[in-house]
Amino acid sequence: MSSFFKSVISNSKTRILVFSRISSLRGYVVGSRDLFGENQLQAIDRIQKPFGKIDGETDSPEEQIDPIYLEPQRIPQKHNITVCNIHFRSYILGPMDFFVDFARRTAFHLSIPCSGVVYLPTQTTRWTVPRGPFVHKKSQENFERKTHKRLLTFKDANKNVIDKLLLYLSKNCPPGIGMRVTRWEWEELGVGKRMFKNAKTKEESRMYINVEKRFNDDGDKKAPSVGNIADILIKGMEKDLSINDDLKRSLKDEINYSESKDKTTNNLKDDKEKA
Repeated sequence: MSSFFKSVISNSKTRILVFSRISSLRGYVVGSRDLFGENQLQAIDRIQKPFGKIDGETDSPEEQIDPIYLEPQRIPQKHNITVCNIHFRSYILGPMDFFVDFARRTAFHLSIPCSGVVYLPTQTTRWTVPRGPFVHKKSQENFERKTHKRLLTFKDANKNVIDKLLLYLSKNCPPGIGMRVTRWEWEELGVGKRMFKNAKTKEESRMYINVEKRFNDDGDKKAPSVGNIADILIKGMEKDLSINDDLKRSLKDEINYSESKDKTTNNLKDDKEKA
């Protein structure tokens, strides 16, 4: 009497455990000297048939696996210049890991070199509160909240490409996941002069808007003369910003209001003394 188990591998994916109990070795077909007789080989073929190869399937395991289940591909970095960091936070771990994987695949298709996932330490917050206001007032209950964190670093990318990446991720971000973005922009020499010129143009446009508002408030139907516009612009350039005018007006109004209040109180005192 002998009993044993035979393990048969049908293909690279499936393993079938065939249980067989043999009472005697005389049950094999005469002439078959190997361990598997003809009858058992036919039975094994019948078991393997439902788990056989699909049409067009190859033996290499790399072609059988869907790329979505593999690690996201990376683009090699050339200059090693950090452009952007995205810090992910969530209370639920599964959707956040899925979205981080989605962000890495998005960076690959936009030709942005991306680092691997950096697992930051989990932040744990605990509260102890009374269980209830009346009967269970003396008993307390503990609550815990875990904030999971992940980090991705993007390098050697253009400013416009990073803008597209962030816009696409913000549109497709599922609820319950927060993103904090830190960006680095590289400018040429003379960026200070360029920013100063832009500030001047903004200031001049603000002055023009003030001119239009002034003439609209006065109710003049005629077009303003060049001399009036020039005078207003010169005054605005001397005072630098229209905000200073508003502050001075508010201060004058407060002073006038306080003076008028003092005059009324003095008049009331004089009237009382005369009476």
